[in-house]
Amino acid sequence: MYTNLSEIQKQYFYNLCGETHQSSETKGRFKTSKPYNNEYYKFSPWGFEYFFDVEKGYLICILSHHMTDNRIYGWDYRGNEISDYIISEYFKGKKVA
Repeated sequence: MYTNLSEIQKQYFYNLCGETHQSSETKGRFKTSKPYNNEYYKFSPWGFEYFFDVEKGYLICILSHHMTDNRIYGWDYRGNEISDYIISEYFKGKKVA
């Protein structure tokens, strides 16, 4: 069982939304004006959602905007990308925040 994001997952989290993950929350949703950690990104704010699977150590993040398609990313505890198949399983079971 995993209790919090790994250091590499925290870095990916920051790179994607421009905010640091400092809490012990395993899921959340907020607006960001710095998608991809870029404060000059057009059409801000963007929506950001995340879910951390404490059993498997997976971090799944969703970056969304009403003018574009959603972008979904996932990493295991070591920082390896999670396959699209594994990510899609979370949406089938509606496990995401």
